[in-house]
Amino acid sequence: MRKTLLLFVAILTIAVCLAGPANAASEAEKQAAIASGLAYLASTQQVGGFWNTSGYPIADTGAALLAFEEQYYKQGNTWGPLPNYSSVVTNAANYLLSTVSTANLAGGSAGAIPGFTGTYADKIGTYWGVDEQSYQTGLALPAIARLTNGINGITPSTVIATGPLTGQTYLNLIQRTVDQITYAQNGPGSGVYDGGWHYMIQPPQGDADNSTAQWPVIGLTFAKAVPGVTVYPQTATELQKWITYIQNPVDGSSGYQAPVNNYNNESKTGGLLVEMAYAGGGGNMALAKQYLDDNWLNLANNTWWGNFDNPYAMWSIYKGLAVTIGVDDMTTITNLHANPGDIDNPDHGWNWWEDYCNWLVTTQNANGSWNGYAYWTGVLAAAWDINILNATEVGPPPVTTPEPGSLLLVFGGLVGLGFVRRRCKG
Repeated sequence: MRKTLLLFVAILTIAVCLAGPANAASEAEKQAAIASGLAYLASTQQVGGFWNTSGYPIADTGAALLAFEEQYYKQGNTWGPLPNYSSVVTNAANYLLSTVSTANLAGGSAGAIPGFTGTYADKIGTYWGVDEQSYQTGLALPAIARLTNGINGITPSTVIATGPLTGQTYLNLIQRTVDQITYAQNGPGSGVYDGGWHYMIQPPQGDADNSTAQWPVIGLTFAKAVPGVTVYPQTATELQKWITYIQNPVDGSSGYQAPVNNYNNESKTGGLLVEMAYAGGGGNMALAKQYLDDNWLNLANNTWWGNFDNPYAMWSIYKGLAVTIGVDDMTTITNLHANPGDIDNPDHGWNWWEDYCNWLVTTQNANGSWNGYAYWTGVLAAAWDINILNATEVGPPPVTTPEPGSLLLVFGGLVGLGFVRRRCKG
């Protein structure tokens, strides 16, 4: 399969390196970039079904698996003209199933829901990771939840055949992970950290930061879309307290562990929007969006802050804007790069999502990867960038209707090659 993938990447590279007019990224270009990115991911998957360029293979694998799932669903539950990546998905899913950990919730939560011991009589929760558990669980859970939408025939009632939950269903696993996240949320006894999460969710830590807190919330956002999963209202109620505390009341940004002069930046503010959407309140959403608009054009350039060229920030901001204004909105974020012209999307003109897509299409490397920053490089960068290009649905599964012929244009003889003008690197 690896030789096939290399040939696949080579064909795409020839196509996208042909110079054309300097217009906005077309729908066909986006699909070509997605296809090339998926080929890169498939070619770098390890024998055990995982990826590892960040030092956190669970995180890498969860992010990559979601990228494959989204393309499958967007193509109408088929791989379309892409190679059949079913085995890639199966191997990645089996790795995540084999690495999940269990925890005893019998002692009762001292957090947001006093005495909470989970949904099931055995009082067992599940999570991923030895350290940075909130991040790793927040990346693995969305991929497992989305898997149950039918890919490879998997549904919530499918019985798990590997790992600690062998013999139980995917629904059991997803619900147990929701239970662990619920159990770990800080409660009123945590003071200003009430409603938030920190790195560890087994055991709960009693403090919080808003780089971390977005990850349990994004996991809950995907999980609650799975039929049969129960999420607990008090989680949202407590989260509103954390949101209100951590937001800078002047400029709308999110801090790390305090609201002012505490590593406030764009990525945390994108995460704040995700939290606001899940909690249904807390803080000032309009002010958070204004902060992102004011700082939209900031180039990360290998810094912990910024927007463009920082995959972590772009994915965080994408999630926040996708769940609050949608990818078609043209009025909220207006401080954009200059409109290159020729937007061929029938749903909108030049907007925040097109700005992201244009950047990603023009900065993709010839091998299908993207450059990143610090931990956020390699597989994580490629997976998140693919999901941005794919207009990934945050939470509810996508409508399983193929995108209108865009991939067929790319692979059906590369019709109209003049539209392709991606700048090739590497």
